[in-house]
Amino acid sequence: MSKKRHFRISPRPQLTCRVKVLRLDTPQKTQIVSFTKDLGVGGLFLEDDNNLNKNEHLEITLSTPSTWEPIRLKAEVVWALPAVEGEPTGGAGLRFVDMTSKETTALNNFVQSLDYDG
Repeated sequence: MSKKRHFRISPRPQLTCRVKVLRLDTPQKTQIVSFTKDLGVGGLFLEDDNNLNKNEHLEITLSTPSTWEPIRLKAEVVWALPAVEGEPTGGAGLRFVDMTSKETTALNNFVQSLDYDG
């Protein structure tokens, strides 16, 4: 029996962690604090009540136990869902963009440290 292929390029383990989000497309470069629902080397799902917009550019700051310094990653909103009645929050799917090899390695090490089997 073949294993079902994951629909993303890289799997995203469910992981709730606090992140800082800098909205780069706003004149004041607004910063918000939010939580992830899942996180992988390619992107993350962000719980969001701040009306992020598709194609919006962000900087995500992620503090991890596997790095001395926080990991700062550029991201783009791929899709966004507004909060609906009965749900605690809306959300947005983000894709990491323009990652350096250092950022990729740091994020990969963090994700691997979760011992995720995909």
